Amino acid sequence: MGGSRQESPRMPLCLDVGCGDNPYPDADILCDLYVGKPKDRPFVVCEASHLPFRGKAFSSVNCVAVMEHVESPRALLAELRRVAEHGYVETPSRLLENVFIGWKNHKWVIVKHNDRLCSQRPKRLCFGWVRLRSFEDFGRSEDEFMVPLGLFVRPLAARFLLKERVFKGRARSRFPPLFTRYSF
Repeated sequence: MGGSRQESPRMPLCLDVGCGDNPYPDADILCDLYVGKPKDRPFVVCEASHLPFRGKAFSSVNCVAVMEHVESPRALLAELRRVAEHGYVETPSRLLENVFIGWKNHKWVIVKHNDRLCSQRPKRLCFGWVRLRSFEDFGRSEDEFMVPLGLFVRPLAARFLLKERVFKGRARSRFPPLFTRYSF
């Protein structure tokens, strides 16, 4: 046939970046910086921002609860786009990170703005006191008082709201405002 070569159809593969001990059920290949429990699928130890795969090696990539830990969220997103045609990213929302829970080891709060991901440093309310103002008579008088917001909200949110998150990945929680979700 004169040197023309047909490519055989590629089997769609899914990569789970930062799988931890609870990998995405549909992932074919898992990768994480830490080994953890033995995995039932191929596992690669690597840093999420420097994946050892060729470009577009996967049809999809799943990256849940990772972006808030890395040095550069932008570099991680670029790397995910490099290795996969489609992807799903999920992180704690601004509400969950700054008000309800606020993990100290998270470097970033990831927000979605105009269908783009943006990062900002956490501004946690739950580790201190919050000043609230109550307005009486339509704002004619003002009282300031302090309330330990994180003291009450954090344990309740950890127990009831996050308990529903059994699987990482595209499983939807009952409280969508608690997570930032992004697909490409």
